[in-house]
Amino acid sequence: MIRKFKGPKEYQDFVVSLLKRNGVPGHSASVYEHVHDTGYPGLVVPYTYVDLYISDDELERKIAKMLEDIGFKER
Repeated sequence: MIRKFKGPKEYQDFVVSLLKRNGVPGHSASVYEHVHDTGYPGLVVPYTYVDLYISDDELERKIAKMLEDIGFKER
């Protein structure tokens, strides 16, 4: 199952290190920056997007909870 999260840009490096420490072979995650264009000149909102590809349900719940604890929302 793929779970997708959106959160603050300033946590991008933290999320990468969190996923590296809790990784399991055969699973993967994508962490990338998304910039939302508001339509107003010069006003954009950066977010960190995280896509989890984890087949271990327990590990998936653990990482999802950690992301939610630091302010990420499932999208």
